[in-house]
Amino acid sequence: DDDTVSAIGVDNVAGARLAAQHLAELGHRRFAVLALPFADGSTGLVSPEKVRTALYTGTRDRLVGYFEAFSRYGVDTGGIPVYET
Repeated sequence: DDDTVSAIGVDNVAGARLAAQHLAELGHRRFAVLALPFADGSTGLVSPEKVRTALYTGTRDRLVGYFEAFSRYGVDTGGIPVYET
């Protein structure tokens, strides 16, 4: 950390959690996630293994936030399709 350099960060986990929570509070229970790249530049439906091992922290952290919120509302996160875009 360098205190001489100003920086603004984003809490991807909290932001994604809030977005998912909002949708769940509106009564939605069927979800799909369009995600940022995971690592290798491929696109399409992503396996649960690829979700767990996402290289890019922004992608991984957002998925963590979404799934945390969905779980709290009783949504089976294993059934949520994730698409890498």
